[in-house]
Amino acid sequence: MSLLMPEYERQLRAAAARLAGEGTTARPARGGLRSWLVIGLTGAVALAVAAIVLIGHHGATLGTTPGSVLPAVQYDCAPHQILRPKGRLVASAHGTVGGQPWTLKTDSGRRGLGSVQAGRFLLGGHAYGFCRGALDVELVNAGPHGIVYGLATRVYETPMVIEATTAHGTAAHPVTALKYPTTARQVPGATLFVGALPASACAYHNLALTAPKRPASTFTESTVSFFGPFSHACAPGQLRQAPPQQGSGPSEPTVAAPPGLSAPARAEFNAGRAEVGRTGCLACHQIGGQGNDGPGPNLTHIGRSLPSRALSSALVNSPAPMPSFSHLPPRSLRAIVDFLKELR
Repeated sequence: MSLLMPEYERQLRAAAARLAGEGTTARPARGGLRSWLVIGLTGAVALAVAAIVLIGHHGATLGTTPGSVLPAVQYDCAPHQILRPKGRLVASAHGTVGGQPWTLKTDSGRRGLGSVQAGRFLLGGHAYGFCRGALDVELVNAGPHGIVYGLATRVYETPMVIEATTAHGTAAHPVTALKYPTTARQVPGATLFVGALPASACAYHNLALTAPKRPASTFTESTVSFFGPFSHACAPGQLRQAPPQQGSGPSEPTVAAPPGLSAPARAEFNAGRAEVGRTGCLACHQIGGQGNDGPGPNLTHIGRSLPSRALSSALVNSPAPMPSFSHLPPRSLRAIVDFLKELR
């Protein structure tokens, strides 16, 4: 206390000295008694203030743990994709990733998948949210390791693998994607996956998640979804921001059929354009200004450089990290090829 309140200690010592000096009088006068009362009251007030200050000091230093207050929640999606909690958030799962503990909190006011999508992923004293959709992949700048977390609402087999690139590839100079494992947890209505990258999140340009679907599914090939390219902003604890993916805007290219096509060829072009939209090609490619600039090459004029056979081979025997479309019916594959070959 002497270190915290030297002035209060000085006042108390002075009051005690006055009390000791005046205490030798056998019959104090009325004024002396009044003085004693005032001095005693002053001492009591000083002691009370000292106690309050001392308690406040210890409460601030010992009772508060840094990071114990939930910070603002970070999202990487449009407002209509954010599900707000209705009830109290409760811890539902926890683990360790990249040497850091994480906790999943779910919304007690919702049930099923909604309770998770309205919840929080807590890591390193920060809170991160989820985006509604079939697959949500997020990248956090959490120190020496980039941390990936997300939800897959469709049923996939393990292992779920992160594919990451540190540069922007082109058709002439493709970039090899390195693969890193994740830990998967079953949560209500989805699979939660968490993984660590060997470098800081600031080093990565694009991410992809691959996972084989269950044999009972219509598709047996590995499904790949891409996220990126990420913005240059990369502050400590920040959720990396990527441009809107397929589903936030028109998913089907609006490029018109070239003039001079016969009626059957025009119909095949339109069918292929619709198939390109349905399979989500614009999530990784651009066609006529639509779609994302990577990780795949721009397809606006792909028909100038690749003939039909090469296009068909690229769709079936696709180089990583592009998914194979060999599971598509032959007619759908042919329609896509007929559409792409006319993009000149």
